[in-house]
Order: sequence, then structure tokens, then C-alpha cells
Amino acid sequence: MEDACDTNIPTSIQSKKNYEMTNYPSIFDNTYWGTYEFNGDNFNSEIIDNRNNFVEEFNITKYASEAPEYIYNQINPQYLFDKAFKNYIHPNTKALQVRKYFDDNNIKRKFHTDHIEYYQSNDFWIGIFSPYLMDEGDHEYALNFGYQPYNKLYSTATTTYIKKIPRCIKYKNTNKVFKNLWT
Repeated sequence: MEDACDTNIPTSIQSKKNYEMTNYPSIFDNTYWGTYEFNGDNFNSEIIDNRNNFVEEFNITKYASEAPEYIYNQINPQYLFDKAFKNYIHPNTKALQVRKYFDDNNIKRKFHTDHIEYYQSNDFWIGIFSPYLMDEGDHEYALNFGYQPYNKLYSTATTTYIKKIPRCIKYKNTNKVFKNLWT
């Protein structure tokens, strides 16, 4: 009798999590993506290969469940905008500079950065995000915020974007508008 739920996934991997399918389980075990069961559909060998290649290409040393604030400011536009908005109620020069930076660079204040992840290598802090749905203009906003399209790392149904921040800048920032934002 044929099982109606058969997905043609070998029994040996049917209950494995995504992170267990990679060559780097210790890097991906605490990621949102890594905690899902490998299903062979959206989470398939293409994504697994891309994840392995990502680690090797950038010499990823670890997944960063937390990152320094200066990295959040440069990688996550929602974090940056939310912080600027809170300060905008009682505006200060830095909050106004952030809003001006977004406006001058044609960055929608809340473009969709679904499934955002932070990684460390010896050379970079790396942010990736892979949205299922993008509003009109989100691709352009991502490019304007310094992201580039990359190989699919979340699902075959998403587009992945990547941004690298050199670690050599320590607690300085790559753009003067981000330097000491809230001091």
C-alpha cells in the first residue's frame, strides 16, 4: 500500500533537521532555518549546498545570535529605523541624520528583511535575509542599504540578500552617519 504522504525522502534523513544536513551543523544549529525538518521541497539539497558554500566562501566561524549594536545599525534597517523613530519623538541630531540618510538614499524605512541572520568570519560580520514576499521597490531599497543578491540560503521560494561589514573597523562604522549614533 502506498503512503499518501510519501515525499521520496530516504528514511535515514526523514526526521533530520536542516542544520544536520549541512557540513557545518555547529554553525547552523541555532538558526531559524536550521531548526526546521529537512523536507526535500523548499529545504532541499540546493539550499544545503548553498549553505555549505556560504561557510566556505566567507570562512564563517559562527552564527551570531547577538551582534554589537554598530552591526545591527548597519545590517538591519528595521532596527536602525525603530531606534531613530523612538528618538524622533524627542528628535536629536543623530535621529534626524538617520531619517535623512534613508530619504537621501531612497531606502524605505521598513523594507522587508524576513529571516535575517548574522554571521561572523575572521574578516567580516555578515548579514543575510531571505524574504518570501517583497513589496514594490524592496529590491532597490536592499541594494541602496548595501545588500547584494546572493545564492538562495533559506528556501527555493525566496531571494537571499547579503551584506558584509569588515571586522577591522572594530567599533567604528563604514558610514559616518552610523558612527556613535546614540551618544
